[in-house]
Amino acid sequence: AQARAAELTASEARLRAILEAAHDGVLSIDQHARITYANTSAERMFGYPADELIGQEVAEVIVPQSLREAHRAGFSRYMTTGESHILDRRIEITALRADGSEFPVELTITRAGLPGSPGFIGYVRDITDRQRAAQELIVSRARLVTASDAARQRVTRDLHDGAQQRFVSSIIGLQIAQRKWVSEPHRARELVDLALSDAMHGMDELRELAAGIHPAILTQRGLAPALAGLAGRL
Repeated sequence: AQARAAELTASEARLRAILEAAHDGVLSIDQHARITYANTSAERMFGYPADELIGQEVAEVIVPQSLREAHRAGFSRYMTTGESHILDRRIEITALRADGSEFPVELTITRAGLPGSPGFIGYVRDITDRQRAAQELIVSRARLVTASDAARQRVTRDLHDGAQQRFVSSIIGLQIAQRKWVSEPHRARELVDLALSDAMHGMDELRELAAGIHPAILTQRGLAPALAGLAGRL
């Protein structure tokens, strides 16, 4: 009997050491929804020393006011009918700290204890950082979408105002040259040469646009010559 008692004491000590080393908060709750144990992580998480938590109804100390009625109704329903919607499931809810602040947690509740004397163990994980990271990821993705839309609009605008105008001018010049090929061959050749020049400049602008760089004249000679060149083309 002494050996068994010593073994039981050692087993309990090992279990307590494991619970105290856990990063998640661990709470045990009796059939009256009162806390019977809280590990060190639960103390840090909720801001209460364990001796202040033990004996308290769980709804009064760590459940926000807005959720207490639903919590008590669910607990009462389970104790009366055995029907539960949260046992052995991982759920995300809001919890309450000692200072009155609310924070998101991931909660898993399992039944423990002997038949006729039910008890429950709750494993609680603070997911504030995880939700913040998820929200930052959503915001970051939104910024990427916005930046992508802006870049697409810029490319569309640059195509319309740059290379597209060059190619339109080339087509018009070639159409006029086609009509003048017999009656004014000299003028037709000038128009073809001009259309070829516009097409070549259009290709240069497309390459610059594809490479994401400024027009060469803007990079090499500055804004005033670039504007003068644009005005001259128009």
